[in-house]
Amino acid sequence: MNSRIRTLPLANSCLHHDHTYHQFVIAMTGQAEFEIAGKSGRVDASHGCLVPGGEVHFYEGIGKNSHCLLYTSDAADDSLRVD
Repeated sequence: MNSRIRTLPLANSCLHHDHTYHQFVIAMTGQAEFEIAGKSGRVDASHGCLVPGGEVHFYEGIGKNSHCLLYTSDAADDSLRVD
């Protein structure tokens, strides 16, 4: 299994995309809202999320934030972009 880790802020506007690899999202600072498969939730110091590969997901950073994203599976072969 290939994997890659990135740390970055999430935009303070609602964006969406999908990718072939699974992705774990953990808040380093601040918070974000995610909607995956019609279910929404907040990523913060106590809650992370798993984005299944192939699932369109919506996300929005809340205020000043920094998130750690762990890409799994074929992440090294796919485009690792944040829209």
